[in-house]
Amino acid sequence: ADNLPSPPSNSIMQMTMWNGMQELNYWNTSYGNMINGTDGTSFHPKFTSSEEPYCFVDNLFRSVKLSNCGDMDFNGIKLLCLHLNDEMLLDSINNPDNAAFFMTTTGFLPFPPSIGQPIFVSLPHFHRANWSSPLVNKIVFVPDNHEDGDAYDTTLFVEPFTGQLFQANKRLQVNTYLTPGITAPKNVTETYFPIIWVHQHVDPTDSTISKFKIFIYLPYYGSIVVGSVAIFAGVLLAAIAIARCTCFVNKRAGQPEYEHDYSPLGTNNESMRGNALNA
Repeated sequence: ADNLPSPPSNSIMQMTMWNGMQELNYWNTSYGNMINGTDGTSFHPKFTSSEEPYCFVDNLFRSVKLSNCGDMDFNGIKLLCLHLNDEMLLDSINNPDNAAFFMTTTGFLPFPPSIGQPIFVSLPHFHRANWSSPLVNKIVFVPDNHEDGDAYDTTLFVEPFTGQLFQANKRLQVNTYLTPGITAPKNVTETYFPIIWVHQHVDPTDSTISKFKIFIYLPYYGSIVVGSVAIFAGVLLAAIAIARCTCFVNKRAGQPEYEHDYSPLGTNNESMRGNALNA
């Protein structure tokens, strides 16, 4: 551990290393071997639905981009839903970046060449795969329900204020590629053959939900209410002060003006002196 390089700056909640490697050695390009994004358990606070974050998936040996697929109310807590961006599932013709992962058919990610086996990962029941490909639609026993995204998509539900993962459904299907005379008998049709699909589910407990509302939501919304009341009180006091000043000015303006007769001081003194001499 002492020989590991230091992580780069500003890497909070970001994957900077995996298994002691800052870069993978499974793929043939630097793009494919990049380690970037979070581990999927947390994102930055004030997360918005327009963002498309990256997430490193160790099961796939690569980083993937996520995008918004809606929102939901979970026991009074608003959550944003994320799933694999469509670009991550396209073949290398429609998305040249996926040539780094040898993706020749939309919806199928091969395991790295170092594995040495014709193993491909897809979403369950070939969900979001290219069903017009003859390598896919030859599996006639797969139910025609590949449009049921809620049942077969991999989804992450993130609380946007904290950026924390609240609920997750990780669904992946493992397939093998059957090649007549090589990985299968000569009379077998060339196709992707499903082996198994798995579903890993994460759900918060009732205690976690209660603590989140008490320690996160209550102080946050409480501060908003207190701040709003303080602003309203300040505006109200200012309005009262302005009204009182206006009334005072208007009252002074309505009072009558008194006239005073003043005589020059010199004239009065001379008159008084003349009166004294006559006396």
